[in-house]
Amino acid sequence: MTDKFNRRDLSVLGFANGFTLWHYRTGLSSKRLEEKGFFDGIARSLRSGDIIMVSSASTAGQLLVRHASPKDGVRVTKITARSF
Repeated sequence: MTDKFNRRDLSVLGFANGFTLWHYRTGLSSKRLEEKGFFDGIARSLRSGDIIMVSSASTAGQLLVRHASPKDGVRVTKITARSF
């Protein structure tokens, strides 16, 4: 298994009002996915506020796209349960 982003493992689950809900299947840790530059290859497709649902054989979680631009790259953060 590679520790790089694989475009084939990313799919759109839903899209509405400029928001996209993505799904990414991987065996990598959430720490690796949160590293700067991991999702930079799809910076043109992602938008701030999008959510990426991540799943593997042993775990699942969600990432919030905090920033996405071809010039500056993509920054994501793990979503944890908290009140607004």
